[in-house]
Amino acid sequence: MQSSLKRVSTRILIHEDDSPCSSEGSASGDDDRSGSKNFSGGTNRTNDPQEAKRKNQEMLVKAARAGDFKKAVTAVSEGADIFAKNLRGQTPLMLAAGSKNEGLLDPKATKVTPESERKASVGGSRDTVKFLLDAKADLEAKDDLGWNALHHACRNNRQETVDYLLNKGASIKTLTMEGETILMLAAMDSADDLVLYLLKQKANLDKKNEDGWTCLFFACKENRGTLVKTLLEKKANAKDKAKDGTTPLMLSASTGNVRSAKLLHKKGANLNATTARGVTALMIALQNSHQDFAEWLLEENASVAEESQDGLMAIDIAIMQGMTLMKNALDMKLRQQTEEVMNDQELALEKAKRARALADRLSQK
Repeated sequence: MQSSLKRVSTRILIHEDDSPCSSEGSASGDDDRSGSKNFSGGTNRTNDPQEAKRKNQEMLVKAARAGDFKKAVTAVSEGADIFAKNLRGQTPLMLAAGSKNEGLLDPKATKVTPESERKASVGGSRDTVKFLLDAKADLEAKDDLGWNALHHACRNNRQETVDYLLNKGASIKTLTMEGETILMLAAMDSADDLVLYLLKQKANLDKKNEDGWTCLFFACKENRGTLVKTLLEKKANAKDKAKDGTTPLMLSASTGNVRSAKLLHKKGANLNATTARGVTALMIALQNSHQDFAEWLLEENASVAEESQDGLMAIDIAIMQGMTLMKNALDMKLRQQTEEVMNDQELALEKAKRARALADRLSQK
């Protein structure tokens, strides 16, 4: 196997040697303290086979993390193991998949520097991923968190690499140990375009992780208003509740995004939903000092009489946060809602009396 890898890597290295590679520093930005030479085609010089093996492996890890195609090729040609994992269980393929080195000169750049030219000349993360897969790296290998190369590419918003991995057979349904989908990981990185791309590839919009969160939850948590709108248009469920009772609306309350909250409410989100600890969206907005959000909830007649397991009502939180105007508004709303409840109760009692009287009359006939 190692000899075949060496043939593959040597062939690619010779082909790529047509373009020059600067010897100033490494692509990762690290000083070269391992004893290896910066190169075009440099080698590690040591009489100790084990030390040479360690340095070659270190070169491969650094090259993969930096998306340095040429150094990755050299490291493998000199015996580095593409299947070896670091302390987190990550393979070189995973590191390369998450690398943000494009390996191309930016056409919009106003100034081309020697550093940008050097990075463009050594290839980028996608070329490194392609090389490692050509060398038979395991596409579905997972690290200690259950992440594979596709997970790392999505979490780092590497759409070109994601597209390549999917075309090479990576499963769009793959999950991490915590049940997170690649769609969720893309949303975590605020990668709106990547989320849309994955949806076009038929990624499951309503899949939940172990906490009961869907992609919509992450979009709300990361305050991605445009993405929230898009997901709702794609029929994401605004009424969903996580295992602990958290809702997308509560997550919007934590960021103070009123626009997203209005969209969620329009799609049926419950303003008065409570978590397992009795916390409401109004309490969360107040805890985070989002007065505009709290005012909107009051305009929508959200309940202010709820009490959490900690014995706190919304007005208590407003007082603790020093929100005097909001405290006064909550006081007025509490009186109003209490009066409405009492009126409703009186009306219900009156209706009950009438119903009993009618029943008595009917029984006498």
